[in-house]
Amino acid sequence: MEAAPIVIIVGAPILASMGFKFSFVENILVRLLMVGAVIYAIQKDTLLGLLTLLAVVTLLVERNQAIITSLPGMSGTTKISQQRNLYPMAPPQDIFTHIKDTDNYDNNDIHDASVTLEDNIPDLKEGPTNHDAPSFFKNLGVL
Repeated sequence: MEAAPIVIIVGAPILASMGFKFSFVENILVRLLMVGAVIYAIQKDTLLGLLTLLAVVTLLVERNQAIITSLPGMSGTTKISQQRNLYPMAPPQDIFTHIKDTDNYDNNDIHDASVTLEDNIPDLKEGPTNHDAPSFFKNLGVL
């Protein structure tokens, strides 16, 4: 009984590589039979249920792969994971461009350079200091 799901798990990718399309999986009655087979196998034995579920998922994955590769622009023999990236990302810019080196040191020697930090929102009010925190929270009514 456990041989049928194993044959499907191993055989479906082999059949798909030979051009079999698994179009029978699109039928609603076949899908109901697959759900019934999974439920029956789970009640019979846990391992058999797991193998049957994997067999059903394998059939669905191979059917989806056949549909995707039949779309325009996709070759029927090339898997999606083997497609080239036609739009690669631009290389990252220099990460040290935002640091101003005031002592004219090399940017690679960050520890020796004095770095000036600028506020990106200059009109933002300064928050309370640690000393002012108790009165700040008392004014909010949370302390």
